[in-house]
Amino acid sequence: MTTAPALPAAAKELHLASSSKRIPELDGLRGLAILLVLVAHYFPLVTIAGDHVILRRVLRLFALGWSGVDLFFVLSGFLIGGILFESRSSPRYFKTFYFRRAYRILPIYSLWLLLYLLVALTYRFFVPQTPIGSADLRHFPYYLLFLQNFLFFKAHLEVIWLGVTWSLAIEEQFYLCAPFVVRNLRVRPLVIVLGSLVLIAPLLRLAVYLWLPQQILLVYLSLFCRADALALGMLAAVGSSLPEVRGYVQAHPNLPRNFIIGSACALAAVGYWLLGPREVISGTLGFSCLAFFYLSLLVFVLLRPGSAIAGATRWKALRKLGMISYCVYIIHGPVLHAVHRIFRASGPSISSWDAVGATCLALFFTLLLAILSWYLLEKPLIRRGHRYSY
Repeated sequence: MTTAPALPAAAKELHLASSSKRIPELDGLRGLAILLVLVAHYFPLVTIAGDHVILRRVLRLFALGWSGVDLFFVLSGFLIGGILFESRSSPRYFKTFYFRRAYRILPIYSLWLLLYLLVALTYRFFVPQTPIGSADLRHFPYYLLFLQNFLFFKAHLEVIWLGVTWSLAIEEQFYLCAPFVVRNLRVRPLVIVLGSLVLIAPLLRLAVYLWLPQQILLVYLSLFCRADALALGMLAAVGSSLPEVRGYVQAHPNLPRNFIIGSACALAAVGYWLLGPREVISGTLGFSCLAFFYLSLLVFVLLRPGSAIAGATRWKALRKLGMISYCVYIIHGPVLHAVHRIFRASGPSISSWDAVGATCLALFFTLLLAILSWYLLEKPLIRRGHRYSY
Protein backbone atom coordinates (compact mmCIF):
# COMPACT_ATOMS: atom_id res chain seq x y z
CA MET A 1 0.00 0.00 0.00
CA THR A 2 1.44 3.36 -1.00
CA THR A 3 1.05 6.57 0.91
CA ALA A 4 0.92 10.13 -0.24
CA PRO A 5 4.27 11.88 -0.26
CA ALA A 6 5.10 13.81 2.86
CA LEU A 7 5.12 17.56 2.80
CA PRO A 8 8.34 18.47 4.60
CA ALA A 9 8.06 21.99 5.94
CA ALA A 10 5.08 22.55 3.64
CA ALA A 11 3.31 24.94 5.92
CA LYS A 12 6.58 26.72 6.52
CA GLU A 13 6.96 27.23 2.76
CA LEU A 14 3.45 28.65 2.55
CA HIS A 15 4.18 30.95 5.46
CA LEU A 16 7.38 32.20 3.86
CA ALA A 17 5.57 32.84 0.62
CA SER A 18 3.17 35.22 2.30
CA SER A 19 6.03 37.38 3.52
CA SER A 20 8.21 39.81 1.62
CA LYS A 21 10.58 36.99 0.63
CA ARG A 22 10.62 36.58 -3.16
CA ILE A 23 9.30 33.18 -4.20
CA PRO A 24 9.92 32.08 -7.81
CA GLU A 25 6.60 30.22 -8.03
CA LEU A 26 4.72 33.44 -7.33
CA ASP A 27 6.55 35.25 -10.11
CA GLY A 28 5.56 32.35 -12.35
CA LEU A 29 1.91 32.70 -11.34
CA ARG A 30 2.09 36.41 -12.14
CA GLY A 31 3.50 35.44 -15.51
CA LEU A 32 0.62 33.03 -16.03
CA ALA A 33 -1.89 35.75 -15.11
CA ILE A 34 -0.53 38.28 -17.60
CA LEU A 35 -0.13 35.57 -20.25
CA LEU A 36 -3.83 34.79 -19.93
CA VAL A 37 -4.69 38.46 -20.34
CA LEU A 38 -2.44 38.78 -23.40
CA VAL A 39 -3.97 35.71 -25.03
CA ALA A 40 -7.49 37.06 -24.46
CA HIS A 41 -6.70 40.53 -25.83
CA TYR A 42 -4.11 39.78 -28.53
CA PHE A 43 -5.13 36.43 -29.92
CA PRO A 44 -8.92 35.92 -29.99
CA LEU A 45 -8.40 32.63 -31.79
CA VAL A 46 -12.08 31.91 -32.36
CA THR A 47 -12.02 34.45 -35.21
CA ILE A 48 -9.85 32.20 -37.38
CA ALA A 49 -11.79 28.97 -36.83
CA GLY A 50 -14.20 29.71 -39.65
CA ASP A 51 -17.04 27.21 -39.95
CA HIS A 52 -15.26 24.47 -38.01
CA VAL A 53 -17.70 24.09 -35.12
CA ILE A 54 -15.57 21.75 -33.00
CA LEU A 55 -12.47 23.88 -33.48
CA ARG A 56 -14.42 27.01 -32.58
CA ARG A 57 -15.61 25.41 -29.35
CA VAL A 58 -12.11 24.26 -28.42
CA LEU A 59 -10.62 27.66 -29.15
CA ARG A 60 -13.28 29.36 -27.06
CA LEU A 61 -11.31 28.16 -24.05
CA PHE A 62 -8.86 30.95 -24.86
CA ALA A 63 -11.64 33.40 -24.08
CA LEU A 64 -11.11 32.55 -20.41
CA GLY A 65 -7.92 34.57 -20.60
CA TRP A 66 -9.84 37.47 -19.06
CA SER A 67 -9.78 35.50 -15.81
CA GLY A 68 -6.08 36.28 -15.47
CA VAL A 69 -7.29 39.37 -13.60
CA ASP A 70 -8.88 37.08 -10.99
CA LEU A 71 -5.53 35.35 -10.53
CA PHE A 72 -3.94 38.76 -9.98
CA PHE A 73 -6.57 39.49 -7.32
CA VAL A 74 -5.88 36.23 -5.46
CA LEU A 75 -2.12 36.87 -5.60
CA SER A 76 -2.54 40.43 -4.34
CA GLY A 77 -4.70 39.29 -1.44
CA PHE A 78 -2.19 36.61 -0.50
CA LEU A 79 0.96 38.71 -0.76
CA ILE A 80 -0.38 41.95 0.70
CA GLY A 81 -2.39 40.12 3.34
CA GLY A 82 0.68 38.18 4.46
CA ILE A 83 2.87 41.28 4.65
CA LEU A 84 0.24 43.22 6.59
CA PHE A 85 -0.49 40.39 9.01
CA GLU A 86 3.17 39.78 9.81
CA SER A 87 3.89 43.49 10.28
CA ARG A 88 0.74 44.69 12.00
CA SER A 89 2.47 45.40 15.33
CA SER A 90 5.14 47.56 13.68
CA PRO A 91 5.25 51.23 14.75
CA ARG A 92 5.94 52.09 11.08
CA TYR A 93 3.16 49.86 9.79
CA PHE A 94 1.16 52.39 7.76
CA LYS A 95 4.08 54.57 6.66
CA THR A 96 6.12 51.64 5.36
CA PHE A 97 3.21 49.95 3.62
CA TYR A 98 1.96 53.01 1.79
CA PHE A 99 5.39 54.30 0.81
CA ARG A 100 6.33 50.91 -0.64
CA ARG A 101 3.04 50.69 -2.53
CA ALA A 102 3.48 54.23 -3.81
CA TYR A 103 6.96 53.50 -5.15
CA ARG A 104 5.65 50.35 -6.83
CA ILE A 105 2.42 51.61 -8.35
CA LEU A 106 2.44 55.36 -8.87
CA PRO A 107 5.48 56.14 -11.09
CA ILE A 108 4.48 53.99 -14.09
CA TYR A 109 0.82 54.80 -13.63
CA SER A 110 1.47 58.56 -13.41
CA LEU A 111 3.65 58.54 -16.51
CA TRP A 112 1.01 56.61 -18.41
CA LEU A 113 -1.69 59.08 -17.37
CA LEU A 114 0.52 61.99 -18.40
CA LEU A 115 1.18 60.44 -21.80
CA TYR A 116 -2.53 59.83 -22.24
CA LEU A 117 -3.24 63.47 -21.43
CA LEU A 118 -0.67 64.66 -23.98
CA VAL A 119 -2.04 62.38 -26.70
CA ALA A 120 -5.66 63.35 -26.01
CA LEU A 121 -4.86 67.07 -26.03
CA THR A 122 -2.84 66.74 -29.23
CA TYR A 123 -5.70 65.02 -31.03
CA ARG A 124 -8.24 67.39 -29.50
CA PHE A 125 -6.59 70.58 -30.75
CA PHE A 126 -4.40 69.61 -33.71
CA VAL A 127 -6.04 66.65 -35.48
CA PRO A 128 -9.40 67.51 -37.08
CA GLN A 129 -12.07 64.92 -37.83
CA THR A 130 -11.00 62.46 -35.16
CA PRO A 131 -13.19 60.46 -32.77
CA ILE A 132 -10.99 61.70 -29.93
CA GLY A 133 -12.36 64.82 -28.26
CA SER A 134 -13.32 66.49 -25.02
CA ALA A 135 -15.18 63.35 -23.88
CA ASP A 136 -11.85 61.58 -23.55
CA LEU A 137 -10.72 64.18 -21.01
CA ARG A 138 -13.92 64.45 -19.00
CA HIS A 139 -13.14 61.50 -16.74
CA PHE A 140 -9.46 62.26 -16.20
CA PRO A 141 -9.90 63.25 -12.49
CA TYR A 142 -11.38 59.82 -11.77
CA TYR A 143 -8.14 58.19 -12.87
CA LEU A 144 -6.10 60.46 -10.64
CA LEU A 145 -8.14 59.24 -7.65
CA PHE A 146 -8.35 55.56 -8.72
CA LEU A 147 -12.12 55.79 -9.10
CA GLN A 148 -12.32 54.68 -12.73
CA ASN A 149 -14.07 51.45 -11.81
CA PHE A 150 -17.17 53.59 -11.17
CA LEU A 151 -17.20 54.72 -14.81
CA PHE A 152 -19.54 52.60 -16.92
CA PHE A 153 -19.45 54.60 -20.15
CA LYS A 154 -16.10 55.70 -21.57
CA ALA A 155 -14.93 57.58 -24.62
CA HIS A 156 -12.97 56.15 -27.56
CA LEU A 157 -9.35 56.83 -26.57
CA GLU A 158 -10.18 56.36 -22.90
CA VAL A 159 -11.28 52.78 -23.47
CA ILE A 160 -8.20 51.92 -25.51
CA TRP A 161 -5.63 53.66 -23.33
CA LEU A 162 -7.01 53.30 -19.81
CA GLY A 163 -9.71 50.65 -20.03
CA VAL A 164 -7.78 47.92 -18.21
CA THR A 165 -7.01 50.13 -15.21
CA TRP A 166 -10.37 49.30 -13.63
CA SER A 167 -8.68 46.36 -11.91
CA LEU A 168 -5.86 48.61 -10.73
CA ALA A 169 -8.49 50.85 -9.12
CA ILE A 170 -9.96 47.85 -7.30
CA GLU A 171 -6.53 46.89 -5.98
CA GLU A 172 -5.77 50.45 -4.85
CA GLN A 173 -9.08 50.59 -3.00
CA PHE A 174 -8.17 47.26 -1.43
CA TYR A 175 -4.78 48.68 -0.37
CA LEU A 176 -6.59 51.60 1.22
CA CYS A 177 -8.91 49.43 3.32
CA ALA A 178 -6.92 46.28 4.13
CA PRO A 179 -4.20 47.79 6.39
CA PHE A 180 -6.79 49.25 8.78
CA VAL A 181 -8.76 46.00 8.93
CA VAL A 182 -5.69 43.84 9.58
CA ARG A 183 -4.22 46.28 12.11
CA ASN A 184 -7.34 46.63 14.26
CA LEU A 185 -8.84 43.13 14.29
CA ARG A 186 -7.67 40.10 16.22
CA VAL A 187 -7.17 36.87 14.33
CA ARG A 188 -10.61 35.36 14.87
CA PRO A 189 -12.62 38.49 13.94
CA LEU A 190 -10.30 39.02 10.97
CA VAL A 191 -10.97 35.51 9.70
CA ILE A 192 -14.71 36.02 10.19
CA VAL A 193 -14.65 39.29 8.24
CA LEU A 194 -12.65 37.78 5.38
CA GLY A 195 -14.84 34.68 5.28
CA SER A 196 -17.93 36.88 5.25
CA LEU A 197 -16.58 38.79 2.24
CA VAL A 198 -16.09 35.50 0.40
CA LEU A 199 -19.75 34.64 1.01
CA ILE A 200 -21.22 38.11 0.55
CA ALA A 201 -19.50 39.00 -2.76
CA PRO A 202 -21.45 36.52 -4.94
CA LEU A 203 -24.66 37.53 -3.15
CA LEU A 204 -23.96 41.17 -3.99
CA ARG A 205 -23.38 40.22 -7.61
CA LEU A 206 -26.68 38.32 -7.62
CA ALA A 207 -28.44 41.35 -6.11
CA VAL A 208 -27.11 43.53 -8.93
CA TYR A 209 -28.45 41.07 -11.52
CA LEU A 210 -31.85 40.95 -9.86
CA TRP A 211 -32.45 44.53 -8.76
CA LEU A 212 -29.95 46.75 -10.59
CA PRO A 213 -29.74 45.30 -14.11
CA GLN A 214 -29.13 48.77 -15.52
CA GLN A 215 -25.94 48.90 -13.40
CA ILE A 216 -24.77 45.43 -14.41
CA LEU A 217 -21.14 46.52 -14.72
CA LEU A 218 -21.00 46.75 -10.93
CA VAL A 219 -20.71 42.96 -11.00
CA TYR A 220 -17.37 43.21 -12.76
CA LEU A 221 -15.97 46.58 -11.71
CA SER A 222 -16.80 47.21 -8.04
CA LEU A 223 -14.52 46.31 -5.15
CA PHE A 224 -17.14 44.61 -3.00
CA CYS A 225 -18.48 42.51 -5.87
CA ARG A 226 -14.95 41.25 -6.60
CA ALA A 227 -13.80 41.07 -2.97
CA ASP A 228 -14.05 37.28 -2.73
CA ALA A 229 -10.84 36.73 -4.74
CA LEU A 230 -8.90 39.26 -2.65
CA ALA A 231 -10.34 37.93 0.62
CA LEU A 232 -9.52 34.31 -0.28
CA GLY A 233 -5.90 35.29 -0.87
CA MET A 234 -5.79 37.09 2.47
CA LEU A 235 -7.35 34.10 4.24
CA ALA A 236 -4.62 31.85 2.88
CA ALA A 237 -1.96 34.30 4.09
CA VAL A 238 -3.47 34.59 7.57
CA GLY A 239 -3.98 30.85 7.81
CA SER A 240 -0.38 30.15 6.86
CA SER A 241 0.72 32.19 9.88
CA LEU A 242 -1.32 30.14 12.37
CA PRO A 243 0.34 27.08 13.98
CA GLU A 244 -2.91 25.10 14.05
CA VAL A 245 -3.42 25.59 10.30
CA ARG A 246 0.19 24.66 9.51
CA GLY A 247 -0.18 21.56 11.69
CA TYR A 248 -3.41 20.57 9.94
CA VAL A 249 -1.77 20.95 6.52
CA GLN A 250 1.17 18.79 7.55
CA ALA A 251 -1.18 16.15 8.94
CA HIS A 252 -3.15 15.98 5.67
CA PRO A 253 -0.63 15.73 2.82
CA ASN A 254 -3.35 15.07 0.22
CA LEU A 255 -5.09 18.36 0.99
CA PRO A 256 -3.46 20.43 -1.81
CA ARG A 257 -4.25 17.78 -4.42
CA ASN A 258 -7.85 17.35 -3.25
CA PHE A 259 -8.35 21.11 -3.13
CA ILE A 260 -7.20 21.70 -6.67
CA ILE A 261 -9.19 18.73 -8.02
CA GLY A 262 -12.34 19.86 -6.24
CA SER A 263 -12.02 23.48 -7.37
CA ALA A 264 -11.27 22.36 -10.94
CA CYS A 265 -14.44 20.23 -10.95
CA ALA A 266 -16.48 23.17 -9.65
CA LEU A 267 -14.97 25.40 -12.35
CA ALA A 268 -15.78 22.81 -15.03
CA ALA A 269 -19.37 22.66 -13.78
CA VAL A 270 -19.87 26.36 -14.51
CA GLY A 271 -17.56 26.42 -17.52
CA TYR A 272 -20.42 26.47 -20.03
CA TRP A 273 -21.65 29.80 -18.64
CA LEU A 274 -18.17 31.26 -18.23
CA LEU A 275 -17.46 30.65 -21.93
CA GLY A 276 -20.79 32.03 -23.05
CA PRO A 277 -22.39 35.47 -22.81
CA ARG A 278 -22.07 37.07 -19.40
CA GLU A 279 -25.14 36.19 -17.37
CA VAL A 280 -26.18 35.54 -13.80
CA ILE A 281 -24.44 32.18 -13.30
CA SER A 282 -21.11 33.28 -14.78
CA GLY A 283 -21.20 36.54 -12.82
CA THR A 284 -22.06 34.94 -9.48
CA LEU A 285 -20.94 31.32 -9.08
CA GLY A 286 -18.52 31.61 -12.00
CA PHE A 287 -16.40 34.34 -10.42
CA SER A 288 -16.34 32.49 -7.11
CA CYS A 289 -15.30 29.22 -8.74
CA LEU A 290 -12.50 31.02 -10.57
CA ALA A 291 -11.28 32.56 -7.32
CA PHE A 292 -11.27 29.20 -5.53
CA PHE A 293 -9.52 27.51 -8.44
CA TYR A 294 -6.75 30.11 -8.58
CA LEU A 295 -6.39 29.95 -4.80
CA SER A 296 -6.03 26.16 -5.01
CA LEU A 297 -3.42 26.59 -7.73
CA LEU A 298 -1.50 29.03 -5.54
CA VAL A 299 -1.62 26.70 -2.53
CA PHE A 300 -0.69 23.67 -4.61
CA VAL A 301 2.46 25.14 -6.17
CA LEU A 302 3.67 26.36 -2.77
CA LEU A 303 2.95 23.15 -0.86
CA ARG A 304 4.02 20.77 -3.63
CA PRO A 305 7.22 22.38 -4.97
CA GLY A 306 8.31 19.08 -6.51
CA SER A 307 5.20 18.74 -8.68
CA ALA A 308 5.17 19.33 -12.42
CA ILE A 309 2.78 22.26 -11.99
CA ALA A 310 5.09 23.97 -9.50
CA GLY A 311 8.01 23.25 -11.78
CA ALA A 312 6.22 24.97 -14.65
CA THR A 313 5.76 28.11 -12.55
CA ARG A 314 9.54 28.21 -12.07
CA TRP A 315 10.24 28.37 -15.80
CA LYS A 316 12.58 31.28 -16.34
CA ALA A 317 10.58 32.84 -19.16
CA LEU A 318 7.36 32.70 -17.15
CA ARG A 319 9.04 34.20 -14.07
CA LYS A 320 10.56 37.00 -16.15
CA LEU A 321 7.15 37.71 -17.63
CA GLY A 322 5.74 37.87 -14.12
CA MET A 323 8.38 40.40 -13.08
CA ILE A 324 7.37 42.81 -15.86
CA SER A 325 3.65 42.03 -15.70
CA TYR A 326 2.58 45.36 -14.20
CA CYS A 327 3.85 47.44 -17.11
CA VAL A 328 2.73 44.84 -19.66
CA TYR A 329 -0.79 44.96 -18.25
CA ILE A 330 -1.02 48.75 -18.43
CA ILE A 331 0.44 49.29 -21.91
CA HIS A 332 -0.51 46.19 -23.92
CA GLY A 333 -3.84 47.49 -25.20
CA PRO A 334 -2.70 50.86 -26.56
CA VAL A 335 0.42 49.32 -28.11
CA LEU A 336 -1.74 46.76 -29.92
CA HIS A 337 -4.03 49.44 -31.33
CA ALA A 338 -1.15 51.73 -32.28
CA VAL A 339 0.75 49.04 -34.22
CA HIS A 340 -2.34 47.99 -36.16
CA ARG A 341 -3.21 51.59 -36.98
CA ILE A 342 0.32 52.39 -38.13
CA PHE A 343 0.95 49.29 -40.22
CA ARG A 344 -2.57 48.34 -41.35
CA ALA A 345 -4.68 51.50 -40.88
CA SER A 346 -7.20 49.29 -39.13
CA GLY A 347 -8.21 48.07 -35.71
CA PRO A 348 -6.68 44.97 -34.03
CA SER A 349 -7.49 41.65 -35.66
CA ILE A 350 -5.97 38.28 -36.50
CA SER A 351 -8.28 37.59 -39.44
CA SER A 352 -5.43 37.69 -41.97
CA TRP A 353 -1.70 36.98 -42.04
CA ASP A 354 -0.75 40.65 -42.09
CA ALA A 355 -3.00 41.19 -39.06
CA VAL A 356 -1.33 38.26 -37.27
CA GLY A 357 2.06 39.79 -38.07
CA ALA A 358 0.99 43.18 -36.69
CA THR A 359 -0.28 41.52 -33.52
CA CYS A 360 3.01 39.69 -33.02
CA LEU A 361 4.89 42.94 -33.62
CA ALA A 362 2.71 44.64 -31.00
CA LEU A 363 3.53 41.86 -28.55
CA PHE A 364 7.24 42.34 -29.23
CA PHE A 365 7.04 46.10 -28.60
CA THR A 366 4.95 45.58 -25.47
CA LEU A 367 7.49 43.19 -23.96
CA LEU A 368 10.43 45.37 -25.00
CA LEU A 369 8.95 48.48 -23.42
CA ALA A 370 8.05 46.56 -20.26
CA ILE A 371 11.60 45.16 -19.94
CA LEU A 372 13.07 48.65 -20.32
CA SER A 373 10.58 49.97 -17.77
CA TRP A 374 11.51 47.25 -15.29
CA TYR A 375 15.27 47.74 -15.40
CA LEU A 376 15.38 51.51 -15.87
CA LEU A 377 12.52 52.61 -13.65
CA GLU A 378 10.53 50.03 -11.70
CA LYS A 379 13.32 47.94 -10.17
CA PRO A 380 15.34 50.95 -8.90
CA LEU A 381 12.19 52.50 -7.44
CA ILE A 382 11.17 49.27 -5.72
CA ARG A 383 14.61 49.15 -4.09
CA ARG A 384 14.17 52.75 -2.97
CA GLY A 385 10.77 51.90 -1.55
CA HIS A 386 12.26 49.06 0.48
CA ARG A 387 14.43 51.52 2.31
CA TYR A 388 11.31 52.01 4.41
CA SER A 389 11.41 49.15 6.89
CA TYR A 390 8.73 47.68 9.09
